[in-house]
Amino acid sequence: MRENSPSATAQIVALNVAFIAARPELTHLVDAETRDLNREILAYSRRSRLWIRISGQRLFQRAFPAFEACIVPGMALHQVLRKLWLAEQVQRGLDAGITQVVILGGGFDTLAARMARRYPSAQFLETDHPATQAVKRRALERAGYLAPNLTLASVDFNLHPVKEAILGLPEFRPEAPTLFLCEGVMMYLDPAAIDRLFAGLASFPCPALSLAFTYMEPGTDGRIAFAGSSPLVAAWLRWRKENFTWGLSRTHLDGFLAARGFSLEQEADDATLRDRYLPGVRGARIAAGEKLAFATRMATT
Repeated sequence: MRENSPSATAQIVALNVAFIAARPELTHLVDAETRDLNREILAYSRRSRLWIRISGQRLFQRAFPAFEACIVPGMALHQVLRKLWLAEQVQRGLDAGITQVVILGGGFDTLAARMARRYPSAQFLETDHPATQAVKRRALERAGYLAPNLTLASVDFNLHPVKEAILGLPEFRPEAPTLFLCEGVMMYLDPAAIDRLFAGLASFPCPALSLAFTYMEPGTDGRIAFAGSSPLVAAWLRWRKENFTWGLSRTHLDGFLAARGFSLEQEADDATLRDRYLPGVRGARIAAGEKLAFATRMATT
């Protein structure tokens, strides 16, 4: 991504959340707290404020699916549904005894800020590129969501290894059972960086450690992209220096994780998300190509 600008993809994801929240048949997928915090973050950009204003208009609602189909069909809905699934993993972990959540590359997502209010005895740490994190920090401060148990750390993982950066945060509790969340990040890392990420996570001193993450599955042609996405998307990502560089076949996921000290517990794809969150809803398209997984670190002897 560009050094002095917030992540363009973080802005697009946040806008997609706003678009889904404005669609009458899908608005139930975005609760009021999430919607309001999302809008507060997007207020930094005049263009985003304009898009939000027109997102509830009938003409926009009719035109948006056709516009999206020319870029990445079903992307907005996919991103909202993946957030619901990941939030469930986090909440389940907290209810089961996790006392620390670390989010790697939080973008403009509001999960940590919302969960920090609901679980005041747990510690929430979120990291991202400094330019993106600065925008988010100001927005959460305006909204009164900078809770004492929430830490927003500006970290560039191109310069600092994950383990070194996290252990260097004074708020991090190495003795706490910890859940790491990595949403929409791994596709931007090269294979060597992926290996360093998993090696670092596996060696954390936490007594129990789990990981919820998303990853891209390459198509039959080997291309790492969402199904049906326009070639212009890849060109735009390269221009923004946010192009996809890593993917993994689902058939290799179990072995990939086992070789790095993790065991797969749950997974989801577009069909799983549809069955779970859109029962009985017809015609709503969900982008395919990105999968979700929840894994736990294997016990070491």
